[in-house]
Amino acid sequence: MNYVFHFQSIWNNTGLFLSGTLVTLQLAVLAMLFGTVLGILGAVARNSHWRIARGFSAAAVEVIRNTPLLVQLYLWYFGLGVLGVDVPPYWSVVIALGVNNGGYLTEIIRAGIEAIKIQQIKAGVSLGMSGFQVFRYIIIMPALGIVFPAVSNQFVISILMSALAMIIGVKDLTYQAVYLQAHTFRSIETYIVVIVLYIILSKAIVLFSEFLDRRLFKYKYI
Repeated sequence: MNYVFHFQSIWNNTGLFLSGTLVTLQLAVLAMLFGTVLGILGAVARNSHWRIARGFSAAAVEVIRNTPLLVQLYLWYFGLGVLGVDVPPYWSVVIALGVNNGGYLTEIIRAGIEAIKIQQIKAGVSLGMSGFQVFRYIIIMPALGIVFPAVSNQFVISILMSALAMIIGVKDLTYQAVYLQAHTFRSIETYIVVIVLYIILSKAIVLFSEFLDRRLFKYKYI
């Protein structure tokens, strides 16, 4: 094999990689925020006394976790269009990825909520705390502290799964890589750089999550 690596064409197009990386990060962050809200709502519903809420949440989780994200993305992108709702590709990805995250985060956060002892909740009520205060300070915040590493891992997965955005024309990192290799015919060099960028993004998220964990949940490290 006499293949000669030539990265000059890659360095000449660093702007494409930077813009694609920014879009990828934006998609992952927005989808994670949306998914966390859905995850909290879903986890609360899974632990609700209302059978309908429990059943709906359980059914949604099963559908989301047992179907490919690509199919879900197509459903949101083309399905909403059929219904007459014009959603740009960018926001279709945010919705699809956010809902997908929500399905997994529902189970993650539910595990954290179930780890909270009933005695802690009763203690909060006996101290005169309102229902919202009990939920905020005794249930959801400690629960998030327990499962924060798993939530952070889901964020990394969100970064990687956002690569599917290029299929519907969103100019993320993978889209820019496909565009560049089609014009330079330097596939190996292009995808080596893309792999390195995804690794850097993932490691940065892990390190930032560890920092947040120690700042937001200091009591775990006392």
